[in-house]
Amino acid sequence: MKMGAPKTITEELMNKIYQMYDSGMINEITLQSIVNKAKPLACIEPVHYEYIMGAVACLRKDETSMRKCYNRVLTNHPDIPESHYNFALSLYKINKYLEALHQVNIALNLQPDYEPAQNLKKNIEDHIEKQMWDGIENDTEESLLSFCANTTMALEKNDSCEVQ
Repeated sequence: MKMGAPKTITEELMNKIYQMYDSGMINEITLQSIVNKAKPLACIEPVHYEYIMGAVACLRKDETSMRKCYNRVLTNHPDIPESHYNFALSLYKINKYLEALHQVNIALNLQPDYEPAQNLKKNIEDHIEKQMWDGIENDTEESLLSFCANTTMALEKNDSCEVQ
């Protein structure tokens, strides 16, 4: 995602983060610089500070810290579409596609015309579909038939169960 010329420190730092997201080139020195520049935001713009720290944690592949940052925002501000979008983007970047889809859907429920979320949703759905087809391509006809037979038997068994 590209933003225009930065107007605030938050936009400047998010631009740097998005550039790293897009390029895949993660530079720890730049990440530490972002963290240092973001520190003053903790008191004056705590939501933006958490966005930045969550994105930095994502780029560092620190899933636990990333989740903590976004959960702090979502706990206090569950109705901000950008919060769900930013969390979805970070989840997407660490290949947590189903969770990312859930978060981006919340963002779109809050703001249906939110274009970055619409674009992210399309990318997530494309990845999920690709994963499904990749899994099927590696299966043999015999394993697929066995799966179908086992699924049918399990469904039939559940249908015949009576609750007493």
